[in-house]
Amino acid sequence: MRLTRILEPTLHPHPEQKIARAVLFFAVMLGMVSVIVSGFDTSRQYRNITGVVGYFLGVIFLAEYLLRILSALNHRRGKGTLRRYLFSFLGVIDFIAILPFVLPFLFPIDEELKLIINFSRVLLIFKITRYSKAFNMLGEVLNSVKTPLTLSIIIPIVFMFFAATLVFYVEHQAQPDIFRNIGDGFWWAVITMTTTGYGDIYPITPLGKVIGGLTALIGVFIIALPTGIVTSAFVSRMNRDRLVATSEKEKSSDKVGGIPNSLRSYYRNRHKATLRNFTKNYEK
Repeated sequence: MRLTRILEPTLHPHPEQKIARAVLFFAVMLGMVSVIVSGFDTSRQYRNITGVVGYFLGVIFLAEYLLRILSALNHRRGKGTLRRYLFSFLGVIDFIAILPFVLPFLFPIDEELKLIINFSRVLLIFKITRYSKAFNMLGEVLNSVKTPLTLSIIIPIVFMFFAATLVFYVEHQAQPDIFRNIGDGFWWAVITMTTTGYGDIYPITPLGKVIGGLTALIGVFIIALPTGIVTSAFVSRMNRDRLVATSEKEKSSDKVGGIPNSLRSYYRNRHKATLRNFTKNYEK
């Protein structure tokens, strides 16, 4: 249980938890910097340093992963908690984070293995979501609107498939080298609905242009649906947090010096009324 308290975030973290989170956050940021530096040609002369950094991060992330597994096993629900952690988003990211350290010991290094290692290092950025309140809020907001958000994503996909199929059959004879299959039509539908328009594929027949214009107009409205849902959820969440903070502030200030504010206001108003009546009588 103590291990769980150290690894998992709480409302009031104790010193051990703060130290653990600081070390892990530093390791994640160092890993992100290492990924950026490795993309420059000048990093080859610092290969020894980046190698040491890689082993350092590998040891930390491997230890974290094993400790989280041990913490899940020590939970009262045992294997159920372990299963939820292993197949959760952050559990998968924790596993991917140790691949650059583990894979070179298991397989010979070739181009495919280098690609897997580099891809794993890029996904390291998602580990920062565990230590960011903004990302936690984003996850809670998306989870609160997952049903309408899923529908708003399915609708564009269905319409993209419809537009891709339609424009393929209309444009295939006129441009057999451009619209070779429905896959090309789907690519055209994606860049048209998102109003990107790279210019590499577009309709040239009159009917195809009509389909393209309608697809672009409908795409503006359909693509805006998820944005509106998420924005509305964010505004509702911020308003709720503001109300909760105000309510807690009022509760904390409800008693000042052991006397409720309502009682203090009563005696204050009564004193003002008495003073006002005394002033009137004095003037008379």
